[in-house]
Amino acid sequence: MWTSLTTILVLSSFALGGVEAGEDWERRLWNGGGQHSTPSKKCVVPHKKNTDDSAAIVEVFKNCSKNAEIIFEKDVKYNAWSPMSWTALENVVITIKGSLHLPNNITAVQQKVATNPNPPSSYAIPWIYIQGTKVHLVGATTKEGGAFHGYGQQWWDIGNRTLRPQLATFNVTNGSISNIKVIKPVAWGFNVPGVNVTIRNHFVDAAPNNGTRDLTVSFPF
Repeated sequence: MWTSLTTILVLSSFALGGVEAGEDWERRLWNGGGQHSTPSKKCVVPHKKNTDDSAAIVEVFKNCSKNAEIIFEKDVKYNAWSPMSWTALENVVITIKGSLHLPNNITAVQQKVATNPNPPSSYAIPWIYIQGTKVHLVGATTKEGGAFHGYGQQWWDIGNRTLRPQLATFNVTNGSISNIKVIKPVAWGFNVPGVNVTIRNHFVDAAPNNGTRDLTVSFPF
């Protein structure tokens, strides 16, 4: 167990998927999963204050599932208060300039997890399930942009491991994740079962606020 840990993963040359012997795997990596063409359509995700944005987010993904850029606007805090499935995507760039926030309430999350229809991974059910081909999840280099907030500290404080969500599954062929931040996840972060996926500048803050490197009060992983 790591205590008082902020994990920074900078995976500048990381891919999931096989590479045949003798191939220039770095060239394949950047030409395959890391680069993407400019989509012909732009779709901005709406937000309503004090309202669950999940249904509106899913509707945008349904209407812009092919050859599109889906944009979460800068400085907007989206309420991702229900599990979501973003599937059947093809040549889609998901640009997160703002941030997404899970419910800041343990009971609310547990109730949603208990009825979550998303395909499970080997250890939990993802709050967000992303599936498709040539899908690129792009965050931001700003402090707040490109962030997923899980509000996990309250779970850690009481050692609650019941009905915990995994944050997301990225089940994509030929895609990438870049400049994404995971802040205080309840438990697991991204599961990446896809093929030819590159991950760059992935930041995870799972440091308990009430612990030190040598003494942890919470963080039940």
